[in-house]
Amino acid sequence: MREETFARQKQLDAIPANAKLTPRDPAFPAWGSASTELRKLYTCQMEVYAGYQENTDHAVGRVVKAIEDMGLAENTLIIYIFGDNGASMEGTENGTFNEMTTLNGIPLTARAAVESN
Repeated sequence: MREETFARQKQLDAIPANAKLTPRDPAFPAWGSASTELRKLYTCQMEVYAGYQENTDHAVGRVVKAIEDMGLAENTLIIYIFGDNGASMEGTENGTFNEMTTLNGIPLTARAAVESN
């Protein structure tokens, strides 16, 4: 999937045609080698992230429409930076829904993370 996404980014000119795909970090298992529990956890996390993206897109659309409705679109520069501060390891490679568990020395297993959701 990484290779397909990378190729698609090149086709869309989102990245330079001569860009090289970095090696996958061995700390994170390939999807096919991940356990069922881990795949369930990662699927849930991606669903939450997709919802975050959808909500952000909707909210930005409302701002753009309001600017258009005020007749200011032709004289307005909109700089839209979408980010979530990137991935972080507070929750280990499995992530966490409550970083305080990790900060208190109680990292969740994939099963515990799925069950706590």
